[in-house]
Amino acid sequence: MLLLSLALLGDDTIRDCCEPTGYYQYIFGWQGPIETNGCTGAGPNLRGYMYWPIPSYIAEDTISAVYLRMVTNTSASVTMNINKVGNYPPTPQDCADEPYTTGYVPPVPANVEFLVPLGGNIVSDIKSKAGGSFGLGLSGSGSDKFFNAHFGWYPYDAWLILVKPIGEDEKSSRGELVRAILYDASGRMVRDYGYVSEDFVPEMKGLRGGVYILARGENALKMVK
Repeated sequence: MLLLSLALLGDDTIRDCCEPTGYYQYIFGWQGPIETNGCTGAGPNLRGYMYWPIPSYIAEDTISAVYLRMVTNTSASVTMNINKVGNYPPTPQDCADEPYTTGYVPPVPANVEFLVPLGGNIVSDIKSKAGGSFGLGLSGSGSDKFFNAHFGWYPYDAWLILVKPIGEDEKSSRGELVRAILYDASGRMVRDYGYVSEDFVPEMKGLRGGVYILARGENALKMVK
């Protein structure tokens, strides 16, 4: 597990192999689970799932937000839900129940990283699995689309990011600096500027035209090029 710190916010990035992971595919009925290619998926004919080990100390942490970080595997347009699943192994129906996030449209091209904010009861559900395993299910409409989940090489694995406040001692050690990260409209991280002043505004040289979000400490700024 990788432990990172952000100014004003910290995060636990749970990237420990995301296993087991897989999907069901509808071919004259739901077939699977398929767990041999390191992928999960969502779409009218795909229902996916992923599980992470949750450290015991998470039960005592204050978590302010949860994100799912993934990488697209195939090029297709899908509108997907990220759902709650129970204990492994889930059924195809389990993968499509009780959404945390609905109607999310990930990037269409393959090999693109993106972040999905998760809502609902996600925080209490993760804490209830501390010391055990927590799962997410995927379902969707539009086209079938695959995502990297357990590729054995961390840039391509699915991550569960738990955002939490940091201690006052860590805030004071960084003075008035805040962490600045630029995301595109799909939620993909474009640039990490590190620790900067609270009024920092980046140059947009080298970026494609479009809408961007600058996460600057606790604040977010919409930017258009």
